[in-house]
Amino acid sequence: MSVLLLTALLVASLPHPTVAVCAVPFSFTSSNTFDTISCTNDSDSATFAVDASSSNSTVSSPSIYRVTGSGDGDTFSLSGPQKADSYNEIFVATGSGSGDVFTVFKGGVSNSTYQLTGGKGATFTVNAGNGSNSYTIAGGSGSIVSIAVGSSFKAKNTFSQQSFLIFVGSGSIVRITGGNASTNLSVHM
Repeated sequence: MSVLLLTALLVASLPHPTVAVCAVPFSFTSSNTFDTISCTNDSDSATFAVDASSSNSTVSSPSIYRVTGSGDGDTFSLSGPQKADSYNEIFVATGSGSGDVFTVFKGGVSNSTYQLTGGKGATFTVNAGNGSNSYTIAGGSGSIVSIAVGSSFKAKNTFSQQSFLIFVGSGSIVRITGGNASTNLSVHM
């Protein structure tokens, strides 16, 4: 199954809010129990930033953040929730051009889901921290994936269960540092 087909199936399984064409640079900061945003732009070198570090979602009321760029060289910056009682943040960042850059600055404390999709030569940098989160990352040929588990923004050097499912094309590089017996990693090239 191709990377694009698999990713399409994964994204299709999520609730789809109305897609809105947004101006770039796009920036959204969440502090609510429930947010649903959707932003798409076809410009080259577009920037998308979602900061959910102060969000307070619950199991029954997840927040969904969906950003899509169809140009080349787009930048996606994401920060997950840092409140101890926050659950079920869903991030879907999709770049269909080449040379896109994805950065997860803070993965979040509990049960967040990230679906990051890039094309040829995409770069993914994930500061996963210590939360119980799941990541699906798909990139084209020549992509670079760098993941740090148990990162320094948490005082305790303990890791809850992390799950990483990675699909990349030929000539790609995948690096992961940290982790323990609760870290699940699956890489497909």
